[in-house]
Amino acid sequence: MRFRVWAPRARSVALCLVQDGQERRLALAPTAPEPAVYEAVVPALAPGSRYGYSLDGAAPLPDPVSRHQPDGVHGLSAVVAADAYRWSDGDW
Repeated sequence: MRFRVWAPRARSVALCLVQDGQERRLALAPTAPEPAVYEAVVPALAPGSRYGYSLDGAAPLPDPVSRHQPDGVHGLSAVVAADAYRWSDGDW
């Protein structure tokens, strides 16, 4: 799973993953063509896993473009398995 965030004023960005009550922080690297975009690839995250971004060591913030924030707009974001959704409208 690829995580990307635009943070033009940040000096450092970390991806904060919360699984089974344990928080893990992974440093994100700025991308070459756009240094204000930070990116990391994390394999095999279970749907529902919570995550956020820490800018300059601060408390994690939700992903501004996440599809699911089960704890409200100020809570961490959650990984969604988009391909697992069953469409109920066959004519769509």
